[in-house]
Amino acid sequence: MISENAQIILNSLDSAIVMVDPSSQISYLNNSAEQLFSGSHNQLLGCKIQTILPPNSPILDLIKKVQNTASAVADYGLTLDTPRIIKQMINIQISPFLEDPKHVILNIFTRSIADKIGKQLIPRNAARSVTALAATLGHEIKNP
Repeated sequence: MISENAQIILNSLDSAIVMVDPSSQISYLNNSAEQLFSGSHNQLLGCKIQTILPPNSPILDLIKKVQNTASAVADYGLTLDTPRIIKQMINIQISPFLEDPKHVILNIFTRSIADKIGKQLIPRNAARSVTALAATLGHEIKNP
């Protein structure tokens, strides 16, 4: 199904690539997907995607949406957390496979440490700005 050169390219990517067939079975995954889902190629291939994702995962709904509409979707800042997988923040793009739109391709990006730190700093900087504004207003009220 996938040429040797295409497999080399897909295995070189840092993002996890997973193909899911119409019956929700994993029909392809790259090396990064093996690492993300903490399993070998042989363990995960043919496995239902529902068995490796949490039952309430929004990813399952996105897969169904792509299978039903044959149009790509993306979501950002999702939490991926199962007993097998360390809790991680991810971004995901799901696209229909051109040769058979009922097959879908998941492209999962783990969010970087810098991205996580940046999100933590935003509220801290906002609090400092509000504190500085309050101090300035207090000074202006006392000394117009």
